Amino acid sequence: CRHFVEQGCKAFILGTRRSDPHGKTQESFSPSSPSWASFMRVNPLLDWSYRDVWRFLKEFDLPYCSIYDQGYTSIGHRGNTEKNLLLRLPDGTYLPAHRLQSDCPDAERNGRQAGDLP
Repeated sequence: CRHFVEQGCKAFILGTRRSDPHGKTQESFSPSSPSWASFMRVNPLLDWSYRDVWRFLKEFDLPYCSIYDQGYTSIGHRGNTEKNLLLRLPDGTYLPAHRLQSDCPDAERNGRQAGDLP
């Protein structure tokens, strides 16, 4: 990030949503944290739901990380990312992430170990 700011970048467009960790403190335009280089965070998806994101990706046939098709709904790192049990079928296979139907705002993070969330 610092490299881009040093090259003159003034803002970054992010995919942060209110349901994300630390998303509740963000606004549509939020300055960077004091410990970071100075830039503006632009958050156009802030009020989008999990379903909104998937509807948009599918509607426009946009590429996304293939492990979402294997039952993962929230990707962190290897040590804290697991398949979401809400997508598990009786035969042990998993539905793709876009098939998650829960209205619980935290359902997409069921595949992340709570102690490792940012």
